[in-house]
Amino acid sequence: MPPVSSAAPRIWRRSAPSASAGKKLAAICAAPSILGALGLLKGREATAHAAFQDKLGGADVLDEEVVVDGNITTSYGLGGAIPFALELVRQLAGEEEADRIQNAIAYRH
Repeated sequence: MPPVSSAAPRIWRRSAPSASAGKKLAAICAAPSILGALGLLKGREATAHAAFQDKLGGADVLDEEVVVDGNITTSYGLGGAIPFALELVRQLAGEEEADRIQNAIAYRH
């Protein structure tokens, strides 16, 4: 498998300027390693799939489903997809909307 960074050149070009501008970035599974390779996770808390946690570029790696550090949200993979999505809804549309969706999909975690 090629390195994640070589598989996503457009992400490389857009992520750093977006992060510098304070825009929200979100990455799940192996994708946080791209943010790590860009140096965007250095000194931040983050998570990723276990096979990519050593590629997070100086991040303080947490073994949690979802990690939010400032404008960057990361998740460790498929098992964290629902909490990851609900966190993004919470950030973008508010707590009430995230709670509504959580109840609508009967997610009780």
